[in-house]
Amino acid sequence: MTKTILVVEDHDLNRQLLTMLVEGEGHRVIAAATITEVQQRLAEHQPDIILMDVNLPDGDGLDLVAELRRDPRFDGVRIYAVTAYLMGETQERAESAGCDGLFEKPIDTAKLLPVLHD
Repeated sequence: MTKTILVVEDHDLNRQLLTMLVEGEGHRVIAAATITEVQQRLAEHQPDIILMDVNLPDGDGLDLVAELRRDPRFDGVRIYAVTAYLMGETQERAESAGCDGLFEKPIDTAKLLPVLHD
């Protein structure tokens, strides 16, 4: 089944690579580089999965996740944090925000692909 995946990543090359990977698995990608862009995309689209970069140029991705979790429109959406700095504090913050999981950059495709197809 084709899913709509919102890829949130502020680094152009990382966003392009992740987009190519997800599209290569047969899914539709909506991409955003900032929190402002995420809010615009979510006003237009309903994703099945969000891959959320933790550190964005205009704010904290985990704060946005917590905000989305309070919005009933996103009750069925799975959200995964993506970070280059996987520390205990980041894991705890991701869980507290309501993330379904956490990926460390560079993302291990062997771990990501089952999430896309689940």
